[in-house]
Amino acid sequence: MLTNEMKREIVVEVLVNKYGYTREEALEDIDSLIEDFEVLTEDEAEERAYELCINLIDDCGIESFNIDISDFIDEDYMRDTLEEYYWGYVEDIRTEPADYEEYENRLEQEIKECGCDDEDGYVDYLVGDGDYVNKYIDIFGEDSLNILIQNNDAIIDKDSIAEYCVETDGRGHFISSYDGIEHEVVRDGELYLVYKIN
Repeated sequence: MLTNEMKREIVVEVLVNKYGYTREEALEDIDSLIEDFEVLTEDEAEERAYELCINLIDDCGIESFNIDISDFIDEDYMRDTLEEYYWGYVEDIRTEPADYEEYENRLEQEIKECGCDDEDGYVDYLVGDGDYVNKYIDIFGEDSLNILIQNNDAIIDKDSIAEYCVETDGRGHFISSYDGIEHEVVRDGELYLVYKIN
């Protein structure tokens, strides 16, 4: 367990080795600087970075991240959304006249022309077998997808986004608001990670 004295020693070491302080300067200023640093174990740092990333998603929105959001959207949700849309389409064309007299209405014509047996098969045909996010964008546009995401937290897998971002950008990016750097110090066989937060 990290004691206050150990934290002081670790921060002094980082000030000397990473921030250009002499040992005397670091010891003289340690009381005013100690709160500017966070010292964590690896497990604590992982949890803290993950928590801060989730908070950032909640506070700033997913659009503030430079990631391909389609990798983190619930495909089942998007499939259900498209299915609902196409059922509405089916109802719309049920009363429209067909282009040819052999069909009772436009719905019957489209079902037969695509080789489907019934309305369920036709909706499945229209929805397709994947890439639901891009299909949604093709129909409704990217702005509509962004609005859908903003209004529905369930559509985004925030845990996967946080995991990806911490893995890609590093823990220091989220924990160290000062410079984004993670410093490693070993004390009594234990690895401690040090972050300048102010």
